[in-house]
Amino acid sequence: MTKTIEALKSGELSSGRGLNQEIALKRAGDTRWGSYYGTILRLISLFPCVVNVLEYVEEDRNNSEQRAEAYHLLNVIQSFEFIFNLHLMKNILGVINELSQALQSNDQDIVNSMALVKVSKQQLQNIIDDVWSLLLDEISLFCDKHDITVPIMDDIFVSQERSRRKAQKISNLHHFQVEIFYQVVDRQLQELNNHFTEVNTELLLCIACLNPRHSFFAFDKEKLMQLAQFYPSEFFSTQLLALDSQLENFILDVRSDDQFSDLNRIGALSQKLTRLCEERKREEEKEERRGVNGGGLWQPYGGAQQWKEKQSDGCGDAKRERKKEMRKRGETMVMAVVWRRDTAMEGRWRKGRRGWRNFGVRNT
Repeated sequence: MTKTIEALKSGELSSGRGLNQEIALKRAGDTRWGSYYGTILRLISLFPCVVNVLEYVEEDRNNSEQRAEAYHLLNVIQSFEFIFNLHLMKNILGVINELSQALQSNDQDIVNSMALVKVSKQQLQNIIDDVWSLLLDEISLFCDKHDITVPIMDDIFVSQERSRRKAQKISNLHHFQVEIFYQVVDRQLQELNNHFTEVNTELLLCIACLNPRHSFFAFDKEKLMQLAQFYPSEFFSTQLLALDSQLENFILDVRSDDQFSDLNRIGALSQKLTRLCEERKREEEKEERRGVNGGGLWQPYGGAQQWKEKQSDGCGDAKRERKKEMRKRGETMVMAVVWRRDTAMEGRWRKGRRGWRNFGVRNT
C-alpha cells in the first residue's frame, strides 16, 4: 500500500473523483464487449497495485492455497509475453471499441456504423503495416519501468509451459511478431471482412435510407431502387419500373401524415406499417361481411349450418329423423283438416292443444 500511496502523491497513478475513482479492476462482462477494453486499461493503469496485492497475498501464512495462486499469478503477469499480449489487445480493442459501442447502441445509426467499419478496417491494416516497431518500444518501456525482463529478439524462443514438446526452434522475434502479432491482428481484420462484406455494407446503407428521423431526411430513392435489385426473386422487371412512382408516392404520403412524424428508428417505422396493414385488413374483412366488397348478399347462417353438419353424429342423425316424422305427421294432419272441412255439411273446427277438433255438426 505504501507504493500505491507514493504513486498517487507523485501523480503516476490517478484516482479520479466520485464514481470515477479507479479503486478496483473492471470485471469482464459488466458492460459486454466494452468491458474487456476497460479491464485492460484498468490493469495497465493499476499494474503496480495489482503486483503489490499479489505480493501481500503471497506473504500471508494463513491460506496456503491463496499463496500458491498468488505466486502463480505473479509469475504470469510479470512475464514479457503477458505484457506483450496485454498491450497488443489494448491497441486492437481500442480500434474497434467505438464500432462495438455503436453496434450495441439501442438507437443505432447505420450510416455511422458502416463508416466506423471502414475506419476500423483501415486502422487494423495500419497496425499490421506500421505499428510493430512502435508497439515493441512501448512494451519495452513498460517492462523497464516495472522491472520485467525483456528477451533478446534474436535469441531462441523458450516456452514457459511445463510440458515442452519437440518443436522447431524459432527466434523470439518470429514468435512475437509472426505467431502472435500478425496472426491476431489479421484474424480480427478477417472477422470484420467476413461480417461486413462490400455487398452487406451497401445493403445496410440502402436500408438506412428508410430511417424516419427528421421527417425521412435520409430518404434516397436511387439507393432504395438499388436495394430492390438485391432481391430479384421479389421484384420483377415490371415491378421495378413501377417502384419509382411508388416510392415518390410513399415519401409524400409519410411526410404529410402525422402518424409518422414522431418516429426515430427503422424498427419503429416497421412496427407502425405493420399495425396499419393489420387495421386495413380488418376493415376489408368487415366490408366483405357487410356485402360492400363481396358483390352480393352475405349469408350469415351459412357458416353455422355447415358447422352443424360437421358436428353431426349418431345422436344428431336420430334427432333429424324424429323431426322429419313430426313434419310428415303435421302435413297429414293438415290434409285431414282440409278434407274434413270440405266434406262435412256443417261444423266448427278449432285448434286446441291436441290439434284440430270439431265442436258441432249440422243435422241433416
